[in-house]
Amino acid sequence: MPELQRKEVTLNGKKLSYFDEGPGEEEAVIFLHGWGDSKERYPRLIGKVDKRFRIIIPDMPGHGFSEKIDSTSLGDYVNLLGQFVRHLGLKTVNIAGFSMGGALSLMFTIQYPELVDKVVIWESSADFKGTKRMQPFRMTFKVLDKYPQIRGTVKKVITSRLVNKLITAIGGKGMGESIKKADEDVLIKLALETSQVDIQKDLKSVEKEVMLIAGRHFDVHVAKRKMKEMEKILPNGLFKEVPGAQHYARNRENVFDEIVEFFVK
Repeated sequence: MPELQRKEVTLNGKKLSYFDEGPGEEEAVIFLHGWGDSKERYPRLIGKVDKRFRIIIPDMPGHGFSEKIDSTSLGDYVNLLGQFVRHLGLKTVNIAGFSMGGALSLMFTIQYPELVDKVVIWESSADFKGTKRMQPFRMTFKVLDKYPQIRGTVKKVITSRLVNKLITAIGGKGMGESIKKADEDVLIKLALETSQVDIQKDLKSVEKEVMLIAGRHFDVHVAKRKMKEMEKILPNGLFKEVPGAQHYARNRENVFDEIVEFFVK
């Protein structure tokens, strides 16, 4: 597919970078990437969706080509997304999110139900706080938050050529570069907050159709059991196991196909 053109909008004095492709004016999909990620890694999703929908993928503040905002919290990101949707002149959107982006998608739907049609949650949770496998992730960033003097050393290791190649090998093409480009303080704050997310009690209020996508194999961050719990609580939840959906899977074509088909129905 042709090279995508980055677009920018200034909201609250800060630049937000995004892709906006496809012919649809009525039907739009907003896709939210995960922690340390960026829109640059999802051109194949755009290629699948933009024949039927308008597909919009923003870089979250402090990620990719978007500037960080004055207050970094998931709540601030949700409010910014509300402004973004209205700025684009969209009455409603379908929203899909991966990992941290999935939690943001749920929070956005809870806060702005009038702006949402359907929702896809991909390898995410409404209860990261109660997910035991998130504990090492949480503890790592607690240390980095408490001892800022070691961040420089850690960053040098993470951004070294060898580790960058390793992250890319595990997380797929572009993941190493995405983490390298993201703002250090933003990553730490969001890692700590995302690992404490617990909005399970609010799921009953979500009346939208929600598809929950998990991989068939073990996932390092998300427990499949947690996603099945969400399916039971959500009034219109649908859990689906999809090959290659887990974090750090290299081939995500199956996931992209499922997202498109769900929104088309």
